[in-house]
Amino acid sequence: MKQMRYQDPFLRSFVKLLPSLRSSQREAVLGQPITGLPFSVPCAGREIPVWVHPARSKNRPVIFELHGGGFVLGDGEKCDGFCELLAQELDMTVVGVGYRLAPEYPYPAAVEDVYEVVRWLAQHPDRYSIDPKQMIVMGYSAGANLATVCAMLAKERGEFSLRGQILCYPYLDSVHQPSEKPHFAADMDQEVMEAFAALYCTQAQRTDPHVSPVCATLEQLRGLCPALVLLAERDALRQEGEHYVRMLQEAGVDTEYRVLNQTHHGFLEDWANRPCYEALPSDVREKHDPAFQQAAQWAVTILERFVRRICEPEGPVENTED
Repeated sequence: MKQMRYQDPFLRSFVKLLPSLRSSQREAVLGQPITGLPFSVPCAGREIPVWVHPARSKNRPVIFELHGGGFVLGDGEKCDGFCELLAQELDMTVVGVGYRLAPEYPYPAAVEDVYEVVRWLAQHPDRYSIDPKQMIVMGYSAGANLATVCAMLAKERGEFSLRGQILCYPYLDSVHQPSEKPHFAADMDQEVMEAFAALYCTQAQRTDPHVSPVCATLEQLRGLCPALVLLAERDALRQEGEHYVRMLQEAGVDTEYRVLNQTHHGFLEDWANRPCYEALPSDVREKHDPAFQQAAQWAVTILERFVRRICEPEGPVENTED
């Protein structure tokens, strides 16, 4: 990393800390069994790592799981156990995507990695016996940003179609500073939140809808695949998530959303990946309501119902009201 390119003192310090942050997170991830099958998707002279959790049956839908981490942290194995859970309960293939991270690879590297993985598997469905007509993108926070941007690109480029998008507490607005957004006790430091955006994209790129989906026009959103948006009650990103839901609905997109009570940003990942959660400093965990564990389980139920509804429309639709 070239620290000299960063003029802001906090940003320089944060970049210096990134290797140790990544290392400690990676250590926590590897402290648990990894069940996903490693595979490298070939793409324009490089390879994109993915971890595949195959469905039990053939020709099944596929979910592309996109980790969070502010575009600078995380990997495709971070929520391996959750991916395996979904694969088993839904009998669908789940693919954890190890997209490139900033600042080494700023926008649009992560976006293009996600898009290329989906496109490659759509073109090679027999590799894991998936149904290319039933592909879903799912992400958390920054990963949710990549998921909905992938949905936009699928519409714009017309190389494949998506059946649905699942956005968990999505990061959708790089235009407004963190200090302009609501702030809750469990939210991370606002300087860190701004560092994520500064390392991911330039100031001029922040109004690009592929960076900040809330900047999209209704025409850009019209015709997107069905969306499920899961928001955390006590999250700085809740407001932009609710705004995006209204935009999708106004554009005529089939949209479901839920605000999960007593939850913080990242609650679903914290529930799904206990080792990583336990590795967090105790003063961070003390700010979380213990009830988030139950809320996360309810979120999974909502998620699974949504997936079944859009992938198995011929079957009975369960009531999704809270």
